[in-house]
Amino acid sequence: NKYGYENLISWMPDRKSFKIHVGNTKDETENAMFVKLLKQYFNQTKYDSFLRQLMLYNFKRIYKGPQRGVCKHVLFMEGRPDLFHR
Repeated sequence: NKYGYENLISWMPDRKSFKIHVGNTKDETENAMFVKLLKQYFNQTKYDSFLRQLMLYNFKRIYKGPQRGVCKHVLFMEGRPDLFHR
């Protein structure tokens, strides 16, 4: 993606969901990069707090299987921030 975080978080092919590739890992470099991303875009510094915030906004997260880490919401779509204000 244009922000350079695709190894941490990226859009799924449907552009209606995204996948978190890291978080609470033992890789200190990845954790530091993810914290930087959280601070910059989501006003968070902890992975678990970020996930709780997503749940407050009714995002659904997949915990098992090949789509593990995918988060989605019916009013969330790449390039359409206007939908989420409903």
